[in-house]
Amino acid sequence: HFWNAASFSTHRSYLHFPPVHAETSLDITFLFKTSAESGVFLENMGTHDFIRVQLKSPYEVSFGFDVGNGPVEMVVRSGQPLNDEEWHAVSVERSLKEASVRVDRLPREVAWVPSRGHAHLQLNSQLYIGSSVSGDSGFLGCVRSLRVNSVMLDLEEQARVTPGVNPGCSGHCRSYGALCRNGGRCVEHSVGYSCDCSSSPYDGPFCTTEVGGFFERGTWVKYEFQDPHKLLASTRSDKDTLPFERASDMPVSESGEMALLGFSTRTAPAMLLHVSSKSGSCLTVTLQSNGSLQIRYSRKGGQRIKVIHPDPRSMADGQPHSLNITRQDSFVYIQLDHYPQVKRHLWAGQNHFNPSTLFLGKV
Repeated sequence: HFWNAASFSTHRSYLHFPPVHAETSLDITFLFKTSAESGVFLENMGTHDFIRVQLKSPYEVSFGFDVGNGPVEMVVRSGQPLNDEEWHAVSVERSLKEASVRVDRLPREVAWVPSRGHAHLQLNSQLYIGSSVSGDSGFLGCVRSLRVNSVMLDLEEQARVTPGVNPGCSGHCRSYGALCRNGGRCVEHSVGYSCDCSSSPYDGPFCTTEVGGFFERGTWVKYEFQDPHKLLASTRSDKDTLPFERASDMPVSESGEMALLGFSTRTAPAMLLHVSSKSGSCLTVTLQSNGSLQIRYSRKGGQRIKVIHPDPRSMADGQPHSLNITRQDSFVYIQLDHYPQVKRHLWAGQNHFNPSTLFLGKV
């Protein structure tokens, strides 16, 4: 599994597996990340033979081995530190003709194997991961997706029963969080990450699938924020059908709320969004006759009204547009597409907005 990983928290912590059978050929691949300056990734010993892959310095990864002709060591040197808490890929290969090591996209370091002398690699001790067999030069950090001769080693299973080693890794969002698109939030897991798309008008693994519907003239969708276990469903146009209503649940914040909306239309005037609260407050988003956007806050049944025009341009141009309305206490921040953010003061003492009903399309 791509996310199968283990974290080594002490210099003397390690995992062990059966010895590697690599008499004539060997290939090892894995990813690592660390802030340590050095440490042994793996080592396997024989009576005289051995293999060892280690971080020699913040800029160097080495592959050393001996098949009975004397030790050989190849070193890949990077121009940038490898202990930067980012993922780095290591690939090691050995055959009867050559051996090589590669880190990330750096050039391979290759050593040719002499045609005479010993050629078969004989290993009989346990394969140590995260330390040398002697217990020296332990690795502090995370190793992931370790394959030996194309076989994935289950690091997580071994880590669960090994002191000083934890299954999984942290910090995936630092490396892969940018893959969560369109305002999606990266959520860290021990065995990977996921994208939380709940604060965006998108869905899917990376928040790239638009969530929406096509509204014909006079149709609308209604959500009622009440008991989430009650579900009402029907559809309506203005004339003779029932509305589409759905009971939903929404977390309430006393300091503010956020509404994100994506839309595309050539029709104006038009109602995009209307949210009413149990206290009589309302938030309404409309397109005016000229296609410009209007955001209207009303309080206590319309006794106090605040109308905001964030941009004079027509949004009824058939192009996709995105709108983010965020209220924090008595201020509202409006982000329309790539245009400059608009900040407006509503009124002092703004209470939390406890929504009861939401309409999309038309009230």
